[in-house]
Amino acid sequence: MTLYLIPATLVFAIALRTLMRDVTASKADVETWICFTVAALLWPLTLPAILYKKYFANLTGPTNLLPAQPKRVNAL
Repeated sequence: MTLYLIPATLVFAIALRTLMRDVTASKADVETWICFTVAALLWPLTLPAILYKKYFANLTGPTNLLPAQPKRVNAL
């Protein structure tokens, strides 16, 4: 049981840290906490996905998630 709870706690801590950094997320929303609980319980699936994303984010550096704004040309 301990071998299951340690990685589950790790996944929950990573997800909680991400939630606390997100200024747009509602921390009082019940659905958010249900999602975190499910992610922690399903850690054999979610932990490799989290680590994969973090690994490739470090390789490519910071990315801009906003689409590039087209340049406006003043028409005469």
